Amino acid sequence: MQPELTPTQRLDAISQQWGMAIVRLRKNRSNMEKNASRDQWHRSLLGVLALMLWSTTVAVTRTLSEQVGTFTSASYSYMIGGIIGSVYILLSGPRIRALLALPRGYLMGCGGLFVFYNIALYLAIGLADNRLQVLGVGLINYLWSSLILVFSVTILRRRANLPAMGLGLVIAMGGAYLAVIQNAGLSWSAFLAEMQGSPAPYLLSLSAAISWGLYSVLNKWWTERADLSGSHLIVPPVFLLSGIIMLAAKPFFNEAAVWSARACGELLYLALFPWLLAYVLWTAATQGGKIVFLGIVSMFLPLISTVLSCVYLKVLPGSILWLSCGLTIAGAAICLRSIQDEPT
Repeated sequence: MQPELTPTQRLDAISQQWGMAIVRLRKNRSNMEKNASRDQWHRSLLGVLALMLWSTTVAVTRTLSEQVGTFTSASYSYMIGGIIGSVYILLSGPRIRALLALPRGYLMGCGGLFVFYNIALYLAIGLADNRLQVLGVGLINYLWSSLILVFSVTILRRRANLPAMGLGLVIAMGGAYLAVIQNAGLSWSAFLAEMQGSPAPYLLSLSAAISWGLYSVLNKWWTERADLSGSHLIVPPVFLLSGIIMLAAKPFFNEAAVWSARACGELLYLALFPWLLAYVLWTAATQGGKIVFLGIVSMFLPLISTVLSCVYLKVLPGSILWLSCGLTIAGAAICLRSIQDEPT
């Protein structure tokens, strides 16, 4: 039989129990924070994989467009990816309900930006006069890595050093300027001559960069205000709609398609990887990942894409294009350094 505890001993026992309970609560809280941080990094790595797949987009899109036509290749690749993804959604009742439960504003806003981006980028690459111009068009599109950070300040209300961010944006735009003139000389007249001769690819590429920067940041904005657990499910319908729009425009353009084993392989690759898979991964990453970290990694996408495009398209660019690539990356880096909030 154990001796009866004195009042002091009871107080000590109770204090010890409370202390142990507090330790357990702190440990559980720490574990929850670690798990949340780990999940953020996992989602961020999905974004990195998406970026690697996208780095091949410019080159493969161009070669496929040259073989079967811009509108043909766009409509078929988008529709194949969209149909496959839509079948995946329709095979599951919970996935259908999750898609239908998404806020209408999200579907209209982010979905509309997504469709516009798809069409603008494909047309920019396909309508370029030559493969060297394709490289410049691709670099202008990658301004979205800077614009994500700019829009994170204006939309997500992140604190930033505005003069530094403005400097970074100016430098990035300087890279876009050089991407236009390339080997035509550094004068303003050369820029105007190039823009007057073939403005559509450059303007479409810039529009694509703006729309994708907005899409990425608005994904994060909506995540903080609504349940978007099924938001990745909008990717297949968006591609299907993009393909239908391009298919509807196809009869107005006289395209001669030359199909081969290579063209079919490139078509399937675009539909399944840079289109369908990469966009699903990026949507998940921008919602639950570290948006500033993704901005850091995306800064190097222009360099990776340009190198891969040069190899795949068999193009040897001049020094001005590499300077353009460097300025695009430097501008994004300065924009990133101007962000004063902690990365989330």
